[in-house]
Amino acid sequence: MFWEDHANLVEDYETTLALKEAGWKVTANQHCIAYTDLTVDTLRRRGWTKHTWFSITSMVLGFLGFLYTLAWLATWTGVIAHSGFVMDPAWLCLVAFWIVYAAFRTRHLGWKGVLIDVRHRLLRLEVTASRFIPHRRDALSPKGKRS
Repeated sequence: MFWEDHANLVEDYETTLALKEAGWKVTANQHCIAYTDLTVDTLRRRGWTKHTWFSITSMVLGFLGFLYTLAWLATWTGVIAHSGFVMDPAWLCLVAFWIVYAAFRTRHLGWKGVLIDVRHRLLRLEVTASRFIPHRRDALSPKGKRS
């Protein structure tokens, strides 16, 4: 069942798939966090099975999400280059989703942890927005005097 393959960078994933295919139930501690690289070659060798379908689908959807993000950024870069930064409801929905998602991901830290994370994200957003939104210095100075 187990063999040494020097080309395989993810022996733990390979071992898990082999155990599942042999009929074993593979479990992990609920507090265990394990990071592993998953190679396309490993999935290609195994093919589409009841043990690999989730990983293959996750990779494909992740790649599609990456392409969508690139297209979205390219589109908005063109819009900003053409007409300047305009506060669009799409931006506000994106920011709202970003904040809600941050709160959801940090909810296990308690409400104080959520507030700190959301505050941090809002401050980062403010710093980023201040780079793109033009500020008029003469808007606050007395009439006729330029700073």
